[in-house]
Amino acid sequence: MLRRLLSVVLPVAVVSAAEPPKLKAVAYRGGIVTFSIPAEWKEEHQAEGGATFYDEERDGSGTLRLNIITAKAPVGKLPPDGLSYFSAKPQSKDARLSKTSRGDGMLFYRQEGEEAGQKLHVYTWEIARCTPPDTLRVAIFTWTLLASQSEEAVFKKEIKMLDGEIAKAYFHADL
Repeated sequence: MLRRLLSVVLPVAVVSAAEPPKLKAVAYRGGIVTFSIPAEWKEEHQAEGGATFYDEERDGSGTLRLNIITAKAPVGKLPPDGLSYFSAKPQSKDARLSKTSRGDGMLFYRQEGEEAGQKLHVYTWEIARCTPPDTLRVAIFTWTLLASQSEEAVFKKEIKMLDGEIAKAYFHADL
């Protein structure tokens, strides 16, 4: 469910463009995946899995969600790396494939949707890591905004910041 985003959309205070946000590290579920978000963002971790991150002080803020998928590949079928995993799947023409700073595969794309009559943009970053002999992990980060917010400078800046920080995300080697 889209947290408060659809109930009230108020003007957003613009932060100085020259001042980067202070960040904090998040070690999700004991460090399965570690990444950074703005220090003032609230974290909500669900008992059954998944987490939500947002600026609770700013009405109309975007919402970052994280879910992890862990799968076992049949013997001999694990791709050599996360980039190969994504490359073998069909992608939309606007999808962007790259590697994270730690060499895992990363897929980025944007989808449009609607909830409660509001048009939404959902930005998605998927990071895949293949760990021999048979483990595939995919971290799925989604950033949801009202479609009308996507062109506002403050949200463009947040998307750029998230893109950079998620590209630095990494999986714990032993989990």
